Amino acid sequence: MKIIYIFALLLVFLATFISAGRDFYKILNIPKSATLNQVKKAYRKLAKELHPDKNKNDPQAQERFQDLGAAYETLSDADKRKIYDKSGEEGLKQQGGGDSSHDPFSSFFGDFFNFGGGSRDDGQKHIPRGGDLVMDLYVTLEEVYSGNFIEVVRARPTPKTTSGSRKCNCRMEMRTSQMGPGRVR
Repeated sequence: MKIIYIFALLLVFLATFISAGRDFYKILNIPKSATLNQVKKAYRKLAKELHPDKNKNDPQAQERFQDLGAAYETLSDADKRKIYDKSGEEGLKQQGGGDSSHDPFSSFFGDFFNFGGGSRDDGQKHIPRGGDLVMDLYVTLEEVYSGNFIEVVRARPTPKTTSGSRKCNCRMEMRTSQMGPGRVR
């Protein structure tokens, strides 16, 4: 009788272990408190090492590379990461977060290569871009090679209404406001 009880417990434990899903933090070799920059850095490093073209003799290279892509896709998106931290990979599948159409390379290269064919219309309106901003940025060769992230802050004047003596209140002054890292209004 004890053997059946132990066997049943072993089966329950094994089923729980199998259904737990992949540990994305372990795949990327990062702590759960890792920042977005640490996630990106770990992904870049491991993508170079685990790419199937670099490991042609390893039959599991393709599967490990796909796991790496899934881990990056989940942990680089704040909403998906919250769901994953709360209820694991199973929670992502239930929330519809298992979308495999996302290209993890698009966060690095944008739509520059556009491998997917047609347009990348995600249901968002197209907002026209302004002119390109060109500025000098001094970095060392070590910073470029190691993939460090450098924050650039740009101040830009914007018009702000001010109190005036006219009825139309049309006097303006310039005000600079920073909306976040690298974003100024």
